[in-house]
Amino acid sequence: MSSTGSAITDCFLTWVDILEETEKSKVGGGKGRMHGPTGKHEHKPD
Repeated sequence: MSSTGSAITDCFLTWVDILEETEKSKVGGGKGRMHGPTGKHEHKPD
């Protein structure tokens, strides 16, 4: 994977992070998303 692709992925994950935090504060507790031991999100399929 190229460093450019990695940077885009990191940017996207950060954006998703912000979106999730906003959603959590809106619904009060979010939808039970899991956080992995590395600090990254582990998304479960819907």
